[in-house]
Amino acid sequence: MSRKRLITIILIALLAGALVALWSAREPIARNFVDRTLAAEGVPARYRITYFGFRSQRLEDVVIGDPARPDLVARQIDLRFGWSGIAPAVRMISAQGVRLRGRVVDGQLSLGTIDRLLPKPSGEPFALPDIVLSLRDTRMRLETPAGVIGIAMSGSGNVANDFQGKMAAIAHRLEFGGCVLDRPTAFVNIATVSRQPAFDGPVRMRGLRCGDAQLQRPEAAVDIALGEAIDTWSGGARMTSGTLTLGGHRIESLRGRLSFKGTSAATDARLRLALAGIRVKGLRESLGGMAGTPAAPFAAQLLKASDEAARLVDADAAIHIAGSELRIAPVRLTSASGAHVEIEGSGSEGLWIGRSGQRLSGRLSMAGGGLPDAVVHIQNRAGTLHMAPWAVPG
Repeated sequence: MSRKRLITIILIALLAGALVALWSAREPIARNFVDRTLAAEGVPARYRITYFGFRSQRLEDVVIGDPARPDLVARQIDLRFGWSGIAPAVRMISAQGVRLRGRVVDGQLSLGTIDRLLPKPSGEPFALPDIVLSLRDTRMRLETPAGVIGIAMSGSGNVANDFQGKMAAIAHRLEFGGCVLDRPTAFVNIATVSRQPAFDGPVRMRGLRCGDAQLQRPEAAVDIALGEAIDTWSGGARMTSGTLTLGGHRIESLRGRLSFKGTSAATDARLRLALAGIRVKGLRESLGGMAGTPAAPFAAQLLKASDEAARLVDADAAIHIAGSELRIAPVRLTSASGAHVEIEGSGSEGLWIGRSGQRLSGRLSMAGGGLPDAVVHIQNRAGTLHMAPWAVPG
C-alpha cells in the first residue's frame, strides 16, 4: 500500500470516528445548548430529549416556569429545523398535551417566564410568523381584568398562510365597563390566508347586564377578517336574543345583523334589527290619564297607533366608534302598521356617547300608522316641535 493511500485511509477513518463521536454526543450537546439558552434568559425549565436527528428534535415532559405553578406544561413537543441565512431556525412546531397560563396586563398578553423567550420588539408592524404549527389537546387559562377565560385550541398549517384550526373559549362570568356577561362561550373556526387571519362561529351567553339593562340569551354567529398587521378588521354577526328590559321598558325578542369595517383609529358599523313586542313603561298610564279632557281623543289615537306599531319594528342604525366615543345616526324605525320614525344627526353628531356623558343633537321626524306628522329639532336634548295639523274622530 502506498504511503499516500495509507494517509487517505487514516484521514477518512479519523473523520468517520469524529462524526460517530459527534452523533453519539448530539443529545448532550443539544441539552447543553438549550440549558444555556434558558439560563441566559433566567427561565427555569425541565424536559427530556427523547429523539434528536440532524433536522428534528423531540422533547417530552416539558415544564417551564415555577414547578409549583408552571407557565407551560407539555406532554410532547416536536421541533423541525431549517436555515435562515447561515443560522439555524425553527421551521415547524408540533405540540400535544399543552397547558398554558396567561394574563392580560395593561392590555397586553403575558405568558409569564415564556415572555423572555419570545422575540424582542423590532419596531416593525406585527406580522404572523412564517412557521408550520400543529396543536393537539392544547388548553390555556387566561386571567383578564374582566375575569378568567378557559381556552382550548387545535389545528395545523403554516401560521402565516394556510393554518386551519378550531378554538373554544368559555368563562363563568366576565365584568367590564359596567357590564356583566353570564356564562359566555365561543366556538370558532380559525383560518389564515396570505397572512390575514379570519374567525367564524357562534358566540353565546346566558345573559348580559349593563346597568339596569338586561338581555336574555343573546347569540351571534360571527364572521371576522383581520388585516395582516391586525390593525384593520371587517365582518359581521347575525344576532338573536330573548327579552330585553331597560328601566321598565321591554322588548320580547330581537334578531338582525351587524356589519362593520374599521381600523385601530375608528370603526363604522351598520345595525339592522327586528324588534318584537315592544312595551314602553308609563306610556299607557300617561295617555290614559287624559280621559275626560279635550286631548282624550288624541291620546286614544296615539295609544292605538303605538300598540299597533310596537308589535314589530324594523330598526336600521349607522354607528361610528372612535376611541371612547360612540355616535349613532341616522336611525330609522319602521313598522308594518305604516308608522316610521327617523333620527338624523346634526353635523357630526346624532346620539353621541362619550366619557363626558351623552347628548342628542339632530332632527327627529315621525309619520304614518296613525301618528301625527311631526318634526323635532333637537340641540343637546332641548328641542323645537313642528307638527302638521292633526285631526282624529271626536
